[in-house]
Amino acid sequence: MTATARDIMTRSVLVLPRDGSLEEAALALSAHGVSGAPVCDPHGKLVGVVSKGDLAEGCLGPRAHACTSIGDVMSVDVAKTGPDASLDSVAQTLVFEGIHRIVVVDSDDSIIGIISPLDVLRAIVESGPMTVGATPRSSARFPSWPAEK
Repeated sequence: MTATARDIMTRSVLVLPRDGSLEEAALALSAHGVSGAPVCDPHGKLVGVVSKGDLAEGCLGPRAHACTSIGDVMSVDVAKTGPDASLDSVAQTLVFEGIHRIVVVDSDDSIIGIISPLDVLRAIVESGPMTVGATPRSSARFPSWPAEK
């Protein structure tokens, strides 16, 4: 069986409201230990993503005086996928698009999860030994890793 987005996604997702303040967003990201979060409209539909970088630019950038809400600074170009997307397609999107998170949505664009590069890496590691050519990854670069007991 091939892993899907549903299998690897984090289900407990910090979701911020579009009309929330920049201060609320910064506090929430910090409290949850994440660098970004999906943004939803009042109906719970995905409308964007906000990152710590977006907040910094919104508070310190040339438009700082005009940025008062999360909606003012969020990115609207959101990487999203459905729950049945393959692990391979999720990993390729993260790598080749150079992004830090993919939001998992249902058919109504309601947020049901989020996937970070760490989620993908965890799924790959948990799936069994990794190889580079014919050499197991654990001995390819780190001869004693994991440490044998």
